[in-house]
Amino acid sequence: MKEVLEHIIKQLVVQKDAVVITEDEYRGKTRYTISVAPGDFGKVIGKGGNVITSIRVLMSSIAMANNKQVIIHIN
Repeated sequence: MKEVLEHIIKQLVVQKDAVVITEDEYRGKTRYTISVAPGDFGKVIGKGGNVITSIRVLMSSIAMANNKQVIIHIN
C-alpha cells in the first residue's frame, strides 16, 4: 500500500525526490506520514483539502479490502 500512496503523491508534486513516506503502527492502525517539499505542500493538500481527502478515501478503501485500517498524515 505504501507504494500506491507514494506513486499518487509523486504524480502531484514537482520535486519528486523530496517525497518521503514513513510507515508505522499507531493504535492498531497503519499510519503513513507524508513529507514533501514546502512548495509542493499545497498541491498535496488541494483547495479546501479536497486532494488529501480524496487520497485518504482511496487509501481507506484499499485498506478495507485487505481488512486493515490506515491513517494518512502530512507534514
